Amino acid sequence: MRRVPIALLAALAVSPACKSTDNTKIVVAVWSDMVVPTELDNIRIDVVGPTSENSKTFQLTAASALPVQLELVPLLAKNATFTVTAVGQKGTQGLVSQSARVSFVSGQALLLKMFLGRACEPARDFRRLVYVSPATATGCS
Repeated sequence: MRRVPIALLAALAVSPACKSTDNTKIVVAVWSDMVVPTELDNIRIDVVGPTSENSKTFQLTAASALPVQLELVPLLAKNATFTVTAVGQKGTQGLVSQSARVSFVSGQALLLKMFLGRACEPARDFRRLVYVSPATATGCS
């Protein structure tokens, strides 16, 4: 289990450990049922706000690397709304993704659970070498 802070310019910042009593934050936790590293070898988390964006990529070498965690904290606007997208990748190819539009709740630590399910991956028809329509399972983006 890994926890890494990420900054979103003007909206989010890395929280200083034990220097603040404000508990306003969102912890993003991403799981998957895909086989690591055979089917999935990295997860990228994108955070997009009203004025900026940032990404963090987690390299996966074993299933024990899941879930990956990323802590987001507000810098200025504690009511900032932003979009968090988790993308499961093999190399640089995005396979599955899930997005959520979220905002901070002042004084509260929140957990955003995201699941990159195999059912959300577009099925590949190797006989025709074309992609078939993506699955429409609940939670797939």
